[in-house]
Amino acid sequence: MHQALHTVPEAQILEAARALQEVHERRGRVFVLAAPSDELTGRHLSEELARGVAAGAFRFSPVALQSAPGQVAAWQGDWVYEDLYAEQMRGHVSQGDVVVALSRRGQELGLVRALGAARRAGARTIALVGFDGGMLAGAADILCKRGARLAANGGHT
Repeated sequence: MHQALHTVPEAQILEAARALQEVHERRGRVFVLAAPSDELTGRHLSEELARGVAAGAFRFSPVALQSAPGQVAAWQGDWVYEDLYAEQMRGHVSQGDVVVALSRRGQELGLVRALGAARRAGARTIALVGFDGGMLAGAADILCKRGARLAANGGHT
């Protein structure tokens, strides 16, 4: 994750950092969700936020949403898979919160629906994506796209 962030344009990182700083000042919550193939990265981000960003003063109590196959199987009779994250946030996410979605390709419909639900609840949304950003690129308030700095600098960070 650390190496990937070096390829995200500084302006995108600063915008996401400002959103996190504001939610910290308001004592809002940060929800972290990731595509199933990126769940370990999502857990890593949640742990970093809980420990304190770069061991600093900004510590959060992040809410990491589940996408584990066992958990999904338990819920499959109640929800359609594409609403997995949105349903977990229902009644918990509110105005002033931040929802961070991670996906390498940005094509996870469940993440897109979750960001839509978060925005309707008044939360700010951040997408951390690779490639062209996929469907998530248009679903988030703040887009941090891996590789965008490389493209802008002719392949150099």
